[in-house]
Amino acid sequence: FLSTLLTLKCPTEVMVAREKEKVKAKAKDLIKATASLTTTTTIQIMQILRPEITTNLHGTQLKWTLSNYATNVVSQPTRATLALMNMTVLNSVPSKTHASNANV
Repeated sequence: FLSTLLTLKCPTEVMVAREKEKVKAKAKDLIKATASLTTTTTIQIMQILRPEITTNLHGTQLKWTLSNYATNVVSQPTRATLALMNMTVLNSVPSKTHASNANV
């Protein structure tokens, strides 16, 4: 029974890893497309590959999420791209929160 569970778990982990790689590839394409932006902005785009990060900017601790970055920094067409990437990231990363929401 335990070996069956392990067998079932592995394909899921592989699928999640593949999905994350797809998101990273999309983000790299986005960064290439925005090469004229400042280095700081490019770094911020890279940081949003993770759903939430904390960064020190001008001595102030800021919590960046994909949504507030998109709202405050980038243009409308890019916001749509980032929103799609965010949904892909959130949907591809299993978490206890998502599991509990599914039961409601």
